[in-house]
Amino acid sequence: MIATIDNHAFLVKIDNQRFLVGVDTGRGEVEITDVLSFAKHFTYRSADEVAVRLRLRGFRQTHVCDVLGRPVTSDMLSAASVAPVEPTKAALPRTLAELRNISADEERRRLKTEPEFATRAAELYQKAGWQ
Repeated sequence: MIATIDNHAFLVKIDNQRFLVGVDTGRGEVEITDVLSFAKHFTYRSADEVAVRLRLRGFRQTHVCDVLGRPVTSDMLSAASVAPVEPTKAALPRTLAELRNISADEERRRLKTEPEFATRAAELYQKAGWQ
């Protein structure tokens, strides 16, 4: 899996050896582990927010790291943010029946955001004489 800043490929490292498992909000206790695979996995943004809050609570060495425990650098973030993550597009309808099976809300959304869909829908409606 290619790490991107939006997938859960980041950990919060408390100090040189320990990682965050969670924070018990009822008791305010920070749960930690020495084992990487036991640590909670975050998106980069979430991990950074948690690290900032923990530093404010006195955990001064807290930082974001990758799943191998290496501190995240700006080079890593640059590579992660440009990693190709393309959402899969829904197939274009082949017939008017397929087009009519799409909900009205979904059709309106796709007409506004997908030029190929708008063109195909117009072709299908025109072919059926529904201009």
